[in-house]
Amino acid sequence: ISDERLKKKWVLVAHPTSAAAQDAERSLTKFEDFVYGACIQDWKKIGGKMQKIKNALQRAKQMRVISKDTDITYSTKGRVWVIDGGEHNMPGGEIFTAPVEQSVEGHIKFDFPAISAGKELQGVYFEFAKGKIVKATAEKNQDYLHALLNTDKGSSYFGEAGIGCNYAIKEYVKQILFDEKIGGTVHFAIGSAYKECKGTNKSAVHLDFIKDLKKDGKIYADGKLIQDKGRFLI
Repeated sequence: ISDERLKKKWVLVAHPTSAAAQDAERSLTKFEDFVYGACIQDWKKIGGKMQKIKNALQRAKQMRVISKDTDITYSTKGRVWVIDGGEHNMPGGEIFTAPVEQSVEGHIKFDFPAISAGKELQGVYFEFAKGKIVKATAEKNQDYLHALLNTDKGSSYFGEAGIGCNYAIKEYVKQILFDEKIGGTVHFAIGSAYKECKGTNKSAVHLDFIKDLKKDGKIYADGKLIQDKGRFLI
């Protein structure tokens, strides 16, 4: 289904509803303000800033993310970084790629729950060896997490690595359309990679997990610090 959708012209946008506001633990009025604030921006200006960041990322071959309970490295050699500047997703505000599948090493603990099939995966922690997740724990719904990772051969590898660049989104609202773009965060998805990034990982699963870097996080590209505590130094 995802493959067919991505072949077509499409735009994905969220309309503020009472149910979504309840999930976000806000009144409908406050959630409306949040949605419109995230979407109604100068996307040409934001796109220009993200282009500079993308250029620096595209020159790099090795990425490293360090934060509390996290030290993870991955190669992007031969891969393409892509800007989401509001052309397909509204809001936009991320730059993403596909890590070289067997290159991911280290460990990472995610700060926000991932939502899948109505289930919250809280406190998710991964350890890697040669790109594969060799240890996976969760504070909530761990059995379901293991089931996802065992879906197929590709579901225990990362298919996407992204950086949130929408600084108008400051809080988690349990909707990945917004959450993965929070300025000062990174996200990684288990499962299928996007062909536009030249990723090769195939899976029936694509589920994003988000790490907040605003307190103590750092991103390095080829050993050079490019982001500190959620703010780009480029």
